[in-house]
Amino acid sequence: MAPRPDLRLAAVRKLTSHGIRVTVFSAPVLPMLTDSDASLDAVAKAARKAGAQGFGGNVVFLKPCARQVFFPFLEEKIPDAGAALPERFERSSYLRGDYPERIKERIARHPPPLRLRPDDQAR
Repeated sequence: MAPRPDLRLAAVRKLTSHGIRVTVFSAPVLPMLTDSDASLDAVAKAARKAGAQGFGGNVVFLKPCARQVFFPFLEEKIPDAGAALPERFERSSYLRGDYPERIKERIARHPPPLRLRPDDQAR
């Protein structure tokens, strides 16, 4: 099981307090669940506040074995998403079309909060 977001952000704070540069990578971005501007903005802002110097992300991909577990979970817990998502993965484990590009563009709108100073590049 993955660590809770608050524990991940605590790790970012600890690493950056010791001078280690950190980038937060939000993955998987889930259609209809975590892909809204508000959701991505909240993660980027929390990362920046914790000291991260970069932010990235990628959309979900679901191999057949993961679909067998994930889709029934969605149907039970989030019926709207559970009904809509399976058809998007019928032909491939990866989302196709303009959706992944739109998510990349949204994520790219979050520039790194800190730029390298010229003297930092030599280190």
